[in-house]
Amino acid sequence: NAQAEVVRQIALGGSLATAFESIAGFVATALPGFGAVAYVREGDCFVGWGSGIDLDGVTAVEHALATDPAYIGALALSEAEPKLSTDLPDDEHWHRASAVVGNGARSIWSVPIRHDRGSPCVGCLEIYGPDATLPRDDDWIVIQLVSRLAAIAVDHSIMQARLAQDANVDPLTAIPNRRVITSVL
Repeated sequence: NAQAEVVRQIALGGSLATAFESIAGFVATALPGFGAVAYVREGDCFVGWGSGIDLDGVTAVEHALATDPAYIGALALSEAEPKLSTDLPDDEHWHRASAVVGNGARSIWSVPIRHDRGSPCVGCLEIYGPDATLPRDDDWIVIQLVSRLAAIAVDHSIMQARLAQDANVDPLTAIPNRRVITSVL
């Protein structure tokens, strides 16, 4: 079961990239023909993992999310609501998605990654489809599940980084603790 594999990757403390690749695999299983890339904010930029578009497309979307407030994914993040675009080659309004169109996608379903409607967005999940179509009711169930799994993966990654920091840095002085110093010597 693809959903169980995603949860397993998160529970085992795998990298965020591995968890997101499992999430993309889940999308491919649940929505045949579709691909997914999860984009997470890292400072002032975004980093994406998954499948469905090639590396050049992922890089173009990372750039668009960081610099183009009118890009569909940036709108999904800023408005904290899903944004859908179908029939991309003919949709003048979403011409910014040309890197994705070049990968054969005809539709993008861009969904903020967050636990629930009241939670802050920690990233953006984009689902790329070969057909000009809107999500059906069953698709929305998958999309919501995947968005929550992605949010759990991000939270887990942040928590692991925080624990590693706490294990190596004195919380009062913010300098390396005895453990770090003795391991260097």
